[in-house]
Amino acid sequence: MTMPKGYRLPSRLRNMTEVEAAYLGAMIDGEGCITNSGRGHRQIKFGNTDIELISACLRATGIGGIELRLPRGLSKLPLWIWNVGRAQEIEDLCRRIAPYSMKAQRELEDEK
Repeated sequence: MTMPKGYRLPSRLRNMTEVEAAYLGAMIDGEGCITNSGRGHRQIKFGNTDIELISACLRATGIGGIELRLPRGLSKLPLWIWNVGRAQEIEDLCRRIAPYSMKAQRELEDEK
């Protein structure tokens, strides 16, 4: 079954508390990124060597996934990355954390 053009699956974003939204907004502003490939594909990424910190993002939001990058070069620790790639979830997450995140505010302004 193919989806009609422009159809978006509903977001699964959890109803976060204000503290969770503020924490996540600060983490994305401090160490994360919201990228746009220029071809319409956007992502929210946040990486850290502490798996508990990354797991907290997944638990708080209920969306995205976690990937592992093994150490190479001078790095001695694995890097854990929380990644959100579905358009509707990115938009919903940006709206939720915008009061606490300059990057999310810019992303929403760029959508207009």
